[in-house]
Amino acid sequence: MLTVINRKAFGNAFVNLPNYEYERLKSCVWRGPKGFSSKPALRPVYGHELDRLFREILKVPNATSAEAREYLEQLRDDKSTTMADVTEVYVFLQKHRANT
Repeated sequence: MLTVINRKAFGNAFVNLPNYEYERLKSCVWRGPKGFSSKPALRPVYGHELDRLFREILKVPNATSAEAREYLEQLRDDKSTTMADVTEVYVFLQKHRANT
């Protein structure tokens, strides 16, 4: 019960991102493909030490496979996309078995 209350308390909270930017926690993911721009990924900012806080207590999800596919489409339309950029998305999908 306490976890649910805590999650609700942080549901509309803002998180601090690099460059003095803020984003609503519910608009973020914990992990996403490298360069993922649809939603801010918090793990690269806060590190693995806070996995439990963000994943178990606050229930911040990883990027889904649908979101990763959308990101691949964005990469396809970007002329500066490299094969390494595309590979990062597939590595993410394989490593984290993103949900649909």
